[in-house]
Amino acid sequence: RSQSRIASDAPAIGSVWVAVVRGHFCTPRPYFVLELDGNEVRTPVALSSNPVWGDGSLPKAEFELPLYDPSGDVCLFLCDDTHLLNERAIGRVLVPVRSLCTKALLPMPKAAHTVRFNLLPATRQGHDGTQARYREAVPNVAGTGMVRPPKDLGVVEIRLQLKLTVPGHERLGLLAAYAQSAPVGFCDEDDGSEEDQAAPKADQAPPASAKTMKSITNRLERLLQTPYLLRPPVLYVQPLVLYGVCFHTELYHLPWVVFAAIVLSGCLGYVHRGDWTKDMIFWEESVGEDQLPRGLQKLRQMQEFFGNLQVALGKAAAALEKQRNLMNFA
Repeated sequence: RSQSRIASDAPAIGSVWVAVVRGHFCTPRPYFVLELDGNEVRTPVALSSNPVWGDGSLPKAEFELPLYDPSGDVCLFLCDDTHLLNERAIGRVLVPVRSLCTKALLPMPKAAHTVRFNLLPATRQGHDGTQARYREAVPNVAGTGMVRPPKDLGVVEIRLQLKLTVPGHERLGLLAAYAQSAPVGFCDEDDGSEEDQAAPKADQAPPASAKTMKSITNRLERLLQTPYLLRPPVLYVQPLVLYGVCFHTELYHLPWVVFAAIVLSGCLGYVHRGDWTKDMIFWEESVGEDQLPRGLQKLRQMQEFFGNLQVALGKAAAALEKQRNLMNFA
């Protein structure tokens, strides 16, 4: 599990209080490992598949973890103490710190509240480690999604509360935490493929992976879509706006016009925020038929790619030669 790299001398911007209350699990000896910004705590091992922490001989499971990154997640990993490899997680719940605040323009921390979560698999197919993020599966690339377990992993009920200590949090809420938090280090984009099991050196680029390239291509296609300002029905108003800007505005009005366009674009993006995730898939059953070339097909495709690249480079060189010789009167 790769944690965010926070400077060792960075002060905490607050804390998150977490209490594991009860749950129903697929194992008779469950316990949780809780992580936040690299700090880890563990609940007592329960001797029941329907435990209530703090009831009877089972101690309470209440913790307060320091918070350094307001964009981080509270990670809960379910472990099975009956298994020989009892340190390996069998389920997970990820709670964004942002969800512990109100949905107002200036998010304020909520009071302590109880939430129930369904447990999801701890990792995707073919990946040995525990993943501290939900990685979207890549369409038509086998082995990139989570395999639905044969039996339900269970549900857990927890109580959470965010407590901020940075100056100005009474008025600005989470925005003050963003302003005061230290920069978060680079987090590896782990795609769970076999090529990533051996970590590259610091000065060495990671090995190329077809899965990673396909995933990056999907992300770029999602980002390079037409802006909402240029889509109907807003598009139909653009001629009137352009007419007003061209014939009825002064030069000193242009910064305000640009600012209004930026604000309108942000508002439209907020209204259509669900479009960013509506095409995301996470389960292996939704991936579809594998279209990634393998074996001899992969070699043939690579040979065809380099052949096309060779032709394209030759045409580019010929075009540059013609351009240079066009006006040199040689």
